[in-house]
Amino acid sequence: MTAEELTEKVKAALGILTDDADTNNQLRIKALAVMRYINNGGGAVTLDNASEYEIQCIALGVNDLLNQNGTEFSEGFKAMASQLQLRGDDSDKV
Repeated sequence: MTAEELTEKVKAALGILTDDADTNNQLRIKALAVMRYINNGGGAVTLDNASEYEIQCIALGVNDLLNQNGTEFSEGFKAMASQLQLRGDDSDKV
């Protein structure tokens, strides 16, 4: 999958219908940043292996960044991300 395809999947998960280039660019940057955040904690999410669960986790992280009132991710995102981080590079994922 490309970064643009990931962006489209994140948009779909968040119910974002616009196809504005600036919006798409900001969502792409945030989606890749969330993926990096997960991986820096021990996850192994790539554009080539992102499952539906991982895409939903990334979308939740992007939503947190879009609606950030504080300096932390939501408890829901942190719980999902920690599962991905604990799993690490597990080729038997669902």
